[in-house]
Amino acid sequence: MWNRGFAGWYYKHQRQDDMIAFIPGRAESGTFVQMLTPEGSRQFMLPELSVKGDSVRAGGCLFSPDGCRVDLPGVRGEIVYGKPTPLRRDIMGPFRYLPMECRHGVVSMAHTLSGSLMVDGVRHCFDGGMGYVEKDSGTSFPSAYQWLQCNDFPQPCALMAALARIPLGKGGFTGCICSILYRGREYRFATYGGVRILKADAEQIRLAQGKRLLAVEICPTHGGHPLYAPCRGRMTGVIRESANAAIRVRLWENGRQVFDLHSPHAAYEYVPPAAQQANLNRPSRRDDTAAGRMGRKPGFRWCFQDVTESGGGTQDLPFAPPPFFVCSCNPSVNPSACASAGFLNSPPSSDTGLPAARWGRPACGHGCPEWPAPAPVPRIRGPPPAACPPECAPCSAKSRCRGR
Repeated sequence: MWNRGFAGWYYKHQRQDDMIAFIPGRAESGTFVQMLTPEGSRQFMLPELSVKGDSVRAGGCLFSPDGCRVDLPGVRGEIVYGKPTPLRRDIMGPFRYLPMECRHGVVSMAHTLSGSLMVDGVRHCFDGGMGYVEKDSGTSFPSAYQWLQCNDFPQPCALMAALARIPLGKGGFTGCICSILYRGREYRFATYGGVRILKADAEQIRLAQGKRLLAVEICPTHGGHPLYAPCRGRMTGVIRESANAAIRVRLWENGRQVFDLHSPHAAYEYVPPAAQQANLNRPSRRDDTAAGRMGRKPGFRWCFQDVTESGGGTQDLPFAPPPFFVCSCNPSVNPSACASAGFLNSPPSSDTGLPAARWGRPACGHGCPEWPAPAPVPRIRGPPPAACPPECAPCSAKSRCRGR
């Protein structure tokens, strides 16, 4: 049994809209492999995990610099990796010598893929796709952080950015590490390089360092799928990751724009600060009005719900990544009533046992259950846009709905 904090690796495989990421790891609570796709997430508990050099063997799975061989219940296949693209310098810089609750490492910013995986009888081909590999170790994920990765742009470009709350003594600070590889050159923004964080929220990141300026706009397609995260050495935390978030990245140097690139295939995680988490979950008068219309007592919280590890019921998560929220209704409440309040969460993992009718995609921001929308709705008042289905009525809690 691993009894010294946690260690985890992140192997991402992307080809157009198809994406599968595997997260083998070990913690004080056991060894595992998590899998993330645009449709959901799964966790497989395994009896053992071993590391030899740069290779990770977890049960019947092998992850190495040359590729991965996967043998999990319902998931089998092999993918071959091309030449990796490591960073020339450690992304942590001098902070790698300090005692950190979480250490981050980038193994390969981009490499080609060849091969396929069978998931529940469906073949996923990754020939000609792009891969990414990173690793983490320590005791806990940061209490608040933002993480973004993408290497599928119209031009050869790879991006990784992470902003996190770093505890230090009785206080702490917000640290930043960001690397962009573009046309054979690395552009790095980091705390140890004097970066200034101009803006950082759920929808955008703006960084300045020296004569460089970086602007990233983020639009997740949904609230993300649940993944277990380390907390004091055990996998007891839960975060959410969006597999295919739409982003726009712009970089300037010496007052000249270096590039302006778009991609609908970014991986994105956002855990807001504790104060913001509290505000997100604090009921308002408008919430009470919505609760009354749903036949419930005023004063209930808005929060994310996930299936517990044992599969017996739900657990309220202490945060909800904006701009998507859900109502903490009990299973007996009609799901259409939840939708009428304008909040419905994303589909659960495929291995959960909750009724499918309780889950929907918060596509247009107005609470349309199971109605996909490829683009965000403009923030305007009045009747719903024509792109929304007829049953999509204006939210009764529109002050919290980013689609308004």
